[in-house]
Amino acid sequence: MLVTGCAATAPCRTLAGAYAVTSAGGEIVALDSAGYGALTITNSITIVGSQPASVSVAASGTGITINAGSGHVVILRGLEINGANASNTTGIAVNSGRPVLQNSTLKFLTTGLSVGSANVDVIDSQIIGNTTGITATGTGASASGYPTSAATTTVRLARGDVLDNGTAFNQINTGSNNASIWLLVTSNSSASISTNIAGNATVVSSSGTGCPCSAVGVYIQGVNFNFP
Repeated sequence: MLVTGCAATAPCRTLAGAYAVTSAGGEIVALDSAGYGALTITNSITIVGSQPASVSVAASGTGITINAGSGHVVILRGLEINGANASNTTGIAVNSGRPVLQNSTLKFLTTGLSVGSANVDVIDSQIIGNTTGITATGTGASASGYPTSAATTTVRLARGDVLDNGTAFNQINTGSNNASIWLLVTSNSSASISTNIAGNATVVSSSGTGCPCSAVGVYIQGVNFNFP
């Protein structure tokens, strides 16, 4: 719900401008593919691109930063965030909140998606040509107990593509025998991963406390595997 401004007949030019006049839990709709600038999100919101809505990230910049409350759901749909291979760029940085990324593209960034101390779902999205596709920092879920085990950081991917990145997935400080990045499988086999992960120079890189060092988690209806 809009409080004031940004009517369809006189839309705001940037996401930040529209966000400033949108109530918590409201929705911002990007009307075309024009560049909409960087944004920091601190509460529940839905942002939808009616066409792929472009966000360009300058060197040493971040496209969208999410600092929402732990119970705040942030839905991002139909976005295209492009770093144009500039140095030290991040597409989306999630520091808190409960984000859902749908039908979006993160490309040519230093880090496509960076997540710390949050749970994120990535659905039908493309993460392409980045130095690192996804970095997740924090205690993950137990590879033998997901999704019931407690975790401070999880990124779950369903369908979509993670293609041609230097490193597809980077996990840091997961805790012993945990994984913070999880891939949906379509049957009880780790060969049935629903996300295309072709062309990455390195699939998984892990470091820090308790890292699995070679595996992300894969899941289907409570059945869990490790995928090297």
